[in-house]
Amino acid sequence: MVYNIPMSLNSKVILIVSMCAVLTCSALFFVSQRIVMDGFNREERNTVANCMDRLRSFVHMEEERMRSTLQDWAFWNEAYDFVRGENPQFIPDNFSLTTFQNLNTHLVLCVSGSREVLYARLFDFAKNQEQDVSGDQSLPDQIRFLLNQCPDTAEVATGIMQYGSDHYLAAWANVRRNEGDGEPLGLMLFARVIDKSFVKELSEMTKYALTFTSAASACPTGLSGPVDHDAIHIINEHTINGCLVFDDIEGQPAFRITLELVRTSHLNGEKVFRYLAASLAVLGLVLLLVIIRFLKVFVLHRIVSLRSSVDTIRSSTDLTLRTSVPGNDEISALSCDINSMLSVIEQSTKNIAAGEQRILAVFDSVSEMILVVDRDFRVTSANNTALEFFRPEIRNKSDILTLSAFLTRYPLLYSSWAVRLKTVFDEARHHIQEDTVLMSNSPMFFLVQIAPVRDSEGVTTGACLSIRDVTEQKNLESEKLLLREKLVQAEKMESIGLLAGGVAHEINNLLMGLVTYPDLMLSSLPGDSPLREPLEIVKRCGTKASDIVHDLLSLARIDLINREMVSINQVITEFMGSSNFLDAEKRYPATRIEMQLSSDLLPVEGSAVHVWKIISNLLLNAFESIPLARAGLISVRTFNLSVSTPISGYETVPPGEYSVLEVRDNGSGIPQIDLSRIFEPFYSKKKLSRSGTGLGLTMVWGGVRAHDGFIDLRSTSDGTTFTVYLPSSGKTLKQGAEDIKIDVRGSGETVLVVDDLADQLKIAERVLQSLGYTVVTTNSGEEALRICENRSFNLVILDMIMDPGIDGLETYHGILKLHPRQKALIVSGFSETERVQEALRLGAASYLKKPYTVRDLADAVHQALHG
Repeated sequence: MVYNIPMSLNSKVILIVSMCAVLTCSALFFVSQRIVMDGFNREERNTVANCMDRLRSFVHMEEERMRSTLQDWAFWNEAYDFVRGENPQFIPDNFSLTTFQNLNTHLVLCVSGSREVLYARLFDFAKNQEQDVSGDQSLPDQIRFLLNQCPDTAEVATGIMQYGSDHYLAAWANVRRNEGDGEPLGLMLFARVIDKSFVKELSEMTKYALTFTSAASACPTGLSGPVDHDAIHIINEHTINGCLVFDDIEGQPAFRITLELVRTSHLNGEKVFRYLAASLAVLGLVLLLVIIRFLKVFVLHRIVSLRSSVDTIRSSTDLTLRTSVPGNDEISALSCDINSMLSVIEQSTKNIAAGEQRILAVFDSVSEMILVVDRDFRVTSANNTALEFFRPEIRNKSDILTLSAFLTRYPLLYSSWAVRLKTVFDEARHHIQEDTVLMSNSPMFFLVQIAPVRDSEGVTTGACLSIRDVTEQKNLESEKLLLREKLVQAEKMESIGLLAGGVAHEINNLLMGLVTYPDLMLSSLPGDSPLREPLEIVKRCGTKASDIVHDLLSLARIDLINREMVSINQVITEFMGSSNFLDAEKRYPATRIEMQLSSDLLPVEGSAVHVWKIISNLLLNAFESIPLARAGLISVRTFNLSVSTPISGYETVPPGEYSVLEVRDNGSGIPQIDLSRIFEPFYSKKKLSRSGTGLGLTMVWGGVRAHDGFIDLRSTSDGTTFTVYLPSSGKTLKQGAEDIKIDVRGSGETVLVVDDLADQLKIAERVLQSLGYTVVTTNSGEEALRICENRSFNLVILDMIMDPGIDGLETYHGILKLHPRQKALIVSGFSETERVQEALRLGAASYLKKPYTVRDLADAVHQALHG
């Protein structure tokens, strides 16, 4: 690098500092002139103004003296009587030349109330003479002006008036009595002539020479022009004048007093300013030399030294060298900053080198395969993942291979990628595509992104291929699709369950007449009555319909009222002795059962009825899946299982502790197309005459869901295996005491029955009355509350769902407010809900599901009253 410096830094500094010094001195000179000279000139004018103020104050003091003197004479009873013409001796006794000489009064005037001049004298103290001027013709015009304008007040007025060629300082007032009473009369005037003696007094007071000028000189422009009453004029470099103009009683300029002073302050200021200018020039020159010397020694030489060190480091490219400028100022700090910068650059260079190594390491460790090729299809770079996948025998990255040689094992990939590489080279844009390669009967999927590689000028010199093996991802997407289908199936089963639960609730209300009434009528018929057989048939049909409704309610997953500890092995044993199982064995004599029940199987918390339905339906389904002509085998196995990782199958089983039931048969299996709908209600393709209602496997699904369990289903042409995972409770099963037979009849207790259906009310009333209870019925919750306001009942039986009006829970809330300890029994055709559970928490004894038998209602009422 060559530095082109037309002017050295030393010359620039001298030039700049010199210009700054000249400008500074010039500015100080200008400011000093304005400040110093203006200060002296202001002081000079202030002096003249103060003298003029003292002159005017002296004139005002003299006016006050004249005012005070006249007040003593004008407000005197003898003067008042004289003006009235009652004291002619007043003048001889009081007005004399000596008296007015002592009062320094040169003119005296007395006028009566009728404006008649009674006394008018003009005194000349130098000649010791007095002159009578009482003739009206000889009175000056301004005195006649006073006679016409004098106000009728008790005040003494003062002013300047002219008589002849002289000016007088006058005071005048109306004549009054001492006490101020009486009408003002006449006029009395005292005046002092403004002459050389007056001016002399002013000169002695101010210590300056004064010049007195008459009215004509006081207002050269005439009386019509404006007059500057206080003016200061600079005559020349040595003299300054102050002019003070006084007006007469008519407001016209009367005379002028001129004050003349030597401009001592101005002359002294000029002398000070010259000394100051010379001092500034010398100071500026000295300061310039000091600054230039300071800059050379402490700045320029050190900057040159710093520049020399930087040039040495630049020319040697040795980043370990450092600059050295001693000191503790900005230049040494700059040297330290340069050294710090060199350290950072040195460290950055090392970091860049290390970063390149890290980038290469990352390049080799990336799981994606990366290839860089040039426009001749030569592989210029490849990471380890690509080397190991495409060319495992190559380990030396310095070898340059063609893309076709690199992809020897995958010729189809080369032909596909070569076409796309040519497109990227021609169009210079990214290209993304998915490729599939069939390897050993299993496809492999590759996602290939090809991006152009450009040089510093933007010319495409090659391409970078980023290849990702997405085979596993594709497989996961397939699994995800399968899970989504399972979720849809689960949601469909939930919807069917909710629909079934709603329908079952309505059917339950209708079944009350088919179950309870036959039971009630049979209890009152003799044993040989011909009506017993048809009533038994009606009861069995109603009970069968009730069982179907219960199955439908199971689908809603809300039928678990009271949970208990259930042993799956015990339920299996009980079912093996049931009539259903024995009938199945008779229908399929060629099928045998193989049992493998774990002796330490943990119980589950739930419903024994639901577990019975799961087991019974799975075993009956296994019997029916085996053709009659085939020797069948059904294997029933139970065991405990701890799941730590999810088990994938028909459903995914999450981690947890499970009691497992496995039912396997060697039947004809389930067609693959039917597996997704096998648990739907009435989807079964078997004959209903032999296979029941079509709700068997649906009941299995609902029962497992009610226990928060999971189902796995595997079926082939050799048979089917159902595996049920029910969460185990982790507790041992306790043996219960035997039921105690009790008398469930009532003894006149009062029972209030609340139900919105008239048939239900009539049935409950007939049954309870037959059991010995006193019954009151109502068809709404509102009416029940009105009844309870006036009386109480031993028991209240509430239907949970009533429409319109409030339901059973709201009715129970209201009754508890009236009778806080009221016993209650909840009855509903719908399965257990959150509102039923809330009623039980409030204190209801139990929940009885419709339709119920006479025995069911009798036990529930007795338990609610005496339990």
